[in-house]
Amino acid sequence: MRNLAALLALLAFMPTANAGSEVTHSGEYRVRSINLSNKGGVDGAAMNEIEHDFRWNVNFKANDKFGANLVLLHDTNWGEDMKTVAASPNQKRMDATTQDNLLRVVEAYGTWMATDELSFRFGRGAFDMADGRVVSTEYNTTPNSFEGIIGMYDAEVARVSFFGVKGYDLDTLTGDQTTSDDEINFYGLAYDAKGLPDVLKTAHFHFIKVAGQESGTGAVPARDEMRYGIVLGGDAAGVDYRLTYEMQGGSQGLATKTDQKGTMADLEVGYSMPDVMNLRFFVGYHMDSGDDDATDTDNKHYDGFYYNKWDNGGIMRNFDWGNLTYIHAGAKLDPMDELTVGLDFYQFSLTESKDKVTGAMFSSLAANAARTESGLGQEIDLWATHKYGENFAITAAYSMFTPNDTNFSTMKETVSQIFIEGNMTF
Repeated sequence: MRNLAALLALLAFMPTANAGSEVTHSGEYRVRSINLSNKGGVDGAAMNEIEHDFRWNVNFKANDKFGANLVLLHDTNWGEDMKTVAASPNQKRMDATTQDNLLRVVEAYGTWMATDELSFRFGRGAFDMADGRVVSTEYNTTPNSFEGIIGMYDAEVARVSFFGVKGYDLDTLTGDQTTSDDEINFYGLAYDAKGLPDVLKTAHFHFIKVAGQESGTGAVPARDEMRYGIVLGGDAAGVDYRLTYEMQGGSQGLATKTDQKGTMADLEVGYSMPDVMNLRFFVGYHMDSGDDDATDTDNKHYDGFYYNKWDNGGIMRNFDWGNLTYIHAGAKLDPMDELTVGLDFYQFSLTESKDKVTGAMFSSLAANAARTESGLGQEIDLWATHKYGENFAITAAYSMFTPNDTNFSTMKETVSQIFIEGNMTF
């Protein structure tokens, strides 16, 4: 805390110390309460947690050509950073060095405007790609962040982005720091068309190269993979649509190679009636591939990469992408100023019944060659968001998930969740 106070004091004096520069601030504070009944589909099991995040953005502008950005984040689940004092189990303290007491550096990068159209970012940063469904700046407890160089050429007809970042330093990850210098790197290029008509106002294309050496201990396999994707979207006569498609291919391993062959498609079509309380109906379909044969050398289980998990797959976050198929339908409207209410329905299933699926809040299913049932369950979300001016909003939601009795035979109770979030920006 003393370090944070010193940093704040330093930043307060920086504009005076260097009158030719500019320092601006912005931030966000968010608190979430999640209450689960029959957690994991187990009768009587419960969970009640409160988490909060404080995000602080600082922008330094030296001149029209050079600048820097710093994003700091503190996040915690209430009570997790308290440690028991040995003298008495009833006494708690907040001074232990735990993850919840740390101030994380989410972004720390310099910027250079080489020309009016060409710019570069150097250091640690985050970015979105493919509408957040491949790479996302998701504001989560542990946000996505990468270290490297990102360039952008912003012309009149298109924006072209390119990057080279280090994903992992395997020497540190595996503890093998003496015999090798192994790492996994990401290289990519994205093209976003500009000035398109409303019927096709989004046209995005990208490819990503994943290049990784095998760790010296062999714990992490070598990677030689490519990812290609496209996002199309637009609207006309009240109808809007969006299509995201991703394909991955390549191999993992050296002595024994596994071919990677995953695909993902995410489609949504909606119809809006602005004169009827801004009503919008929509239906969506998501499908990503699973592995249909665990005995061969082809792995078709889709890797979700760094997609936005909070905005895709339901408020309860029951299942992550990868061998997941679901139908999503819903509606939302504004019954009064500053208030939006919505209803969402999800029908989840395994893309390949024998393959695994992972879950954030409910449960995971391991691969099972004898499994024939693909159903996972249904989720219903009823939610409302009320804005209090431009800088504060509260969202409340009630959700229910009914698991498939066959695949979750020992965890088959309906799970309910009450979700409340307050969000303030400044």
